[in-house]
Amino acid sequence: PKGRPKLYGDKIIIGDVDKLEFVQHHENQVEIYTAIVNSVSLKRNIRLVFLKCGNRVAVLFSTDTQLDAKTIFRYYKARFQIEFLFRDAKQFTGLTHCQARSKTALDNHFNASFSALNLIKWHDRQQSPKRKTISISYWKRLFFNTLFLERISCNLAFDLNSIKSSSAYSGLCHFGIIDTMLQSNFDEIIEKYVEMNIAHPFREGNGRATRIWLDLILKTEIKQVVDWNCVDKDEYLSAMQRSVVKDVEIKVLLQALTDKINDRELFMKGIDVSYYFEGYSEFKTEEL
Repeated sequence: PKGRPKLYGDKIIIGDVDKLEFVQHHENQVEIYTAIVNSVSLKRNIRLVFLKCGNRVAVLFSTDTQLDAKTIFRYYKARFQIEFLFRDAKQFTGLTHCQARSKTALDNHFNASFSALNLIKWHDRQQSPKRKTISISYWKRLFFNTLFLERISCNLAFDLNSIKSSSAYSGLCHFGIIDTMLQSNFDEIIEKYVEMNIAHPFREGNGRATRIWLDLILKTEIKQVVDWNCVDKDEYLSAMQRSVVKDVEIKVLLQALTDKINDRELFMKGIDVSYYFEGYSEFKTEEL
């Protein structure tokens, strides 16, 4: 054939592993493939790493073509852990709360924040070596409650050791910790829902997410979901505001339950109502 010879090979199609080199099976049945390909947008060769786990796929790459696929995969995993580290330090150990200006003071503050976070993670590993997900919020509330009980015992001059063996002591230490709250019946699930709203008080976005979360728990635990079409907007918002003090009203309001847990139309209409609660009514999901 006439014409200039091809400079590059065929186009790589995501999901087609025939043109990629198989590296190995990683943990959790993840298959790793790799190839050095040319990126049109970057105008250079890159090392492509393709991950496949059942029907789920992920594509990673590096401009350093000398790196092997396993190293790139490990770097990406470490990157996400670094993101989580900064997130938790900002939310729970005051990473951004320092008002000093000198470099030494800022360095000391940052080191103290990250050290506190690492100690919490180390303590969690000591308590549950096999647990992969760490809730910093859980440990922060637990440490606070324990310290608060000790301070009360000192100020009121009663022996705290005498009640530490009681189940009531453990309940007080875990008071307000969402992770440990029961969810076996309707009342317990609504109480957990109220605490989740207190922890995430922003109505925009979080309100919709927590309502979907509530339906998922109801569906799993009691095989029912809320028919949000039967819940009045003003009454719901008013009840949620007062639920911080007393949750009786919201429990009564959300008893509009149905056993149509697999009804897609009901679920999508619930999304519409959820947006309506937050002031959005221009579009409906059935029109999208």
